[in-house]
Amino acid sequence: MGHVKLHIPGPVEVSEKTFRAFCQPMIGHRGQGFKDLYAAIQPKLQALLYTQQRVYLSTSSAWG
Repeated sequence: MGHVKLHIPGPVEVSEKTFRAFCQPMIGHRGQGFKDLYAAIQPKLQALLYTQQRVYLSTSSAWG
């Protein structure tokens, strides 16, 4: 029998690339590392969304 995928709300399989990314140290959302990351992705977000305006990211709960 081949590989079985489970479609359940539990531990999920991730790609090797994703797993390696999760193994890296996290950066704080108030530190210089985050500021640098945000500055690097800003032009890409603008291109993705076809805008010259600044793109703001916000996190929240499902009710946000």
